[in-house]
Amino acid sequence: MVLDNSSPIANSSIDTISIIIRTLNEINFLPRLIQSIRDQEIEKAFVKVVIVDSGSTDGTLEYARLKADRVVTIEKSKFTFGRSINLGISSVISKYTVLISGHCIPVDKFWLENLLQPMRDNGASAAYGRQIAPNSGRYSESRIFNVQYPISDTFPDLDPKFNNANSAFKSDLGAEFKFNEDLPGLEDLDFAFRIIESGHTIAYVSSAQVVHHHSESWQRIQKRFERESRALSLIRPLANPSLYAIFRGFYLSCFRDLRSLNCKGLLREFKSILFYRSAQYIGIFRGANKTSEMTTSELDGYFFS
Repeated sequence: MVLDNSSPIANSSIDTISIIIRTLNEINFLPRLIQSIRDQEIEKAFVKVVIVDSGSTDGTLEYARLKADRVVTIEKSKFTFGRSINLGISSVISKYTVLISGHCIPVDKFWLENLLQPMRDNGASAAYGRQIAPNSGRYSESRIFNVQYPISDTFPDLDPKFNNANSAFKSDLGAEFKFNEDLPGLEDLDFAFRIIESGHTIAYVSSAQVVHHHSESWQRIQKRFERESRALSLIRPLANPSLYAIFRGFYLSCFRDLRSLNCKGLLREFKSILFYRSAQYIGIFRGANKTSEMTTSELDGYFFS
């Protein structure tokens, strides 16, 4: 693998790859992430790391300017997930685009090779990899990851859990379809639905695995689910969930979480499970039942509070 800031490689047998990392105060994880990218073992590849930062104040931006190949900034007032990705895509020319969250860390040196393999060898248009929670993560979130990102591959994946915390696609596809800049979240799922409807294929690659670190407050967890629920109602309009459906989902999720634990684990995780699932389903209900246009303060709360 070749990684540097030099001019593009003329040799057409070498694949150019841009890895876009969105950051906001990620100094606790960014050094490990960039080092992990530099350590990747991948054949015939020229890789550039692109940081898209939305106002970090913890040293992330200064570190990125030292270690990344390109740094792009976006004002908080103009930020959406989709807009920041489109900005990153337009800042560099490459054959493949890889997206990874600033607080995700690949588990091994073959993450990039495995993630791109369906596109390089099997004709896929896009791919996404497995996410797991760290050992210190919240138990309920680890179970969500295990359900959404199993240990078996799927190709083509017609009902994808495509997620930009760990995904890749052919760059010309990103230029053609672009990510929706008006959604408060799930811009990745919207992108996946649109490219599948146009005849493209997506692969799920379980061996392209990252550890996804979340250190959110209960309020931020609720906001995340509210943001994504509101986005889903815009992408795939459905009947808003009733209170009965919310209570049923909350009960079943808590029951399944608790049932999967032994006695010692149940005592340790009981409170965390109740708090996490409460934040999840309150957020889902609030997001799905908001039909008015989002205000600036709401967007700021979704992204930055």
